[in-house]
This record gives sequence, C-alpha cells and structure tokens, in this order.
Amino acid sequence: MVSTRYLSTGDPSTLGAYRRLSVIAFGPESRPVKYLDRKIAESPNGEDEPVIVDETQMLQVLGALYLQECDERDGVSGNAGLPEAGE
Repeated sequence: MVSTRYLSTGDPSTLGAYRRLSVIAFGPESRPVKYLDRKIAESPNGEDEPVIVDETQMLQVLGALYLQECDERDGVSGNAGLPEAGE
C-alpha cells in the first residue's frame, strides 16, 4: 500500500491537484493543463490519480511545458526534449 503524498500546499499529490494549480499559474488553456487533462483522461482514477514523483520534478516538467508554449508563441525555436501536450 502506498501512503498518500502531499504537496507543499497541503493538497494530496494527485493529477487533479496539479491541474488546479496549473490553471492558476499557467492559465486554463495552457499546455501544462492540456497535458494534465490528457493524463487524467487516461487514468483509471481520473483526477484522483496519485502523482508519485517529487513535487520539484513535476513543477519542472509543467514549467518547461509552459516555456515551450511561450517559445512557440514568440517564435523561438528549440525543444527541451519534453513531451508535447498531445504525446
């Protein structure tokens, strides 16, 4: 049995919690939110799916997805080797 992990906000470490925080930080139509929406749709537990990676690693992935989106919008080339929102 896996014990429940919590974020620094006190929320359980779930896809839904990261999605809610991403909407606030990056906007509801952002690449990180779309990525999490896809993961939620694929998960048998939906928004309640536990996220077992360290919080700082998850924030790095979400932040990098957002920077990728900004670079594309601003015409800057380069991909940090991260998954696209649809991958």
